[in-house]
Amino acid sequence: MVDSALRIHGLHPHFGAEVQGVVLKDMSDLEAIQAIGDAIFQHGVVLIRGQEFTDEEFYGFARKLGPVTDLNAYGSMMDASAKVTVLSNIDADGNILPGDDKLLRMNVGNELWHTDSTFVRPRSTISMLYGRIVPPHGGQTEYCD
Repeated sequence: MVDSALRIHGLHPHFGAEVQGVVLKDMSDLEAIQAIGDAIFQHGVVLIRGQEFTDEEFYGFARKLGPVTDLNAYGSMMDASAKVTVLSNIDADGNILPGDDKLLRMNVGNELWHTDSTFVRPRSTISMLYGRIVPPHGGQTEYCD
């Protein structure tokens, strides 16, 4: 039986949905997890607000949705063994990185229109983005299907 707190509603008649009433890192209801996965394929993009994850918890939820692509050494410039790619302009001490920083230069391509993991075989089915630190304005992320 799907968790009764789980609610999924469309954000637009043609694209996008929001999932409410769940704490993803604590989810064990396989039917609820399947409902979220189905919503991704039905709506193209699913928004789930107010989640608090460690990298390990984020990766753990992704694994509940299906096989996860191994990032290999590309995973993170900060830690080659990382299972979650870090896209940031802030260093480990909370300082804004200088414009010529190696991590910032590598992430420039993420500022442009792109499709995640097109170079990976087998190809990825979905991408997940977790905004851990989000600016009060700007920084919009756009999606298409």
